[in-house]
Amino acid sequence: MKRIVAIGASVALLIGCVSSTGWTPQQKEEVRTSIYENREKFVLQYMDESDFDALQECVLEALIGIFPEYEEYEELTDRAETLDGMMCDCAVEAMGANYENLKNVFPMEALQKAGWIASGTPAVPETMFYNHLAGLLRTLYPNPDAFVMALMLDSNAQNDLREMISQCASGESNR
Repeated sequence: MKRIVAIGASVALLIGCVSSTGWTPQQKEEVRTSIYENREKFVLQYMDESDFDALQECVLEALIGIFPEYEEYEELTDRAETLDGMMCDCAVEAMGANYENLKNVFPMEALQKAGWIASGTPAVPETMFYNHLAGLLRTLYPNPDAFVMALMLDSNAQNDLREMISQCASGESNR
């Protein structure tokens, strides 16, 4: 009798573990693909691949932390908004609380390739460029959260950013 109870308990535990699938590698890859497809929305297309991969993992880990079972995430009616929110949080984390990691999000070489900075080297040293850019961003957006949200919601924010980057690269108003 004890043996039957033990076997029954083992089978119940096994069924519980099997039915609790968490996230499969395929489901994780689908989310990574969604994150990649939203890359331009957040002006993250200029990030180095390794930094963007870290951002993808940040988003995925956050989602798995909130939704341990993929089905919980799949059943959300506002899944796209949830993914956007996680991307915002992770982009802010990548940028740093005080814009100290802008070079990871907007690498100089990528900005040049994209035409945001004229080819060749900027008129100022890289450190001065990023310090100036951080200062300009702080005047418009008191924190990276506000900046990332503006990039996502305000169609003019990307143009403002492009103008600030150009200004910083040319050495205008550098003090």
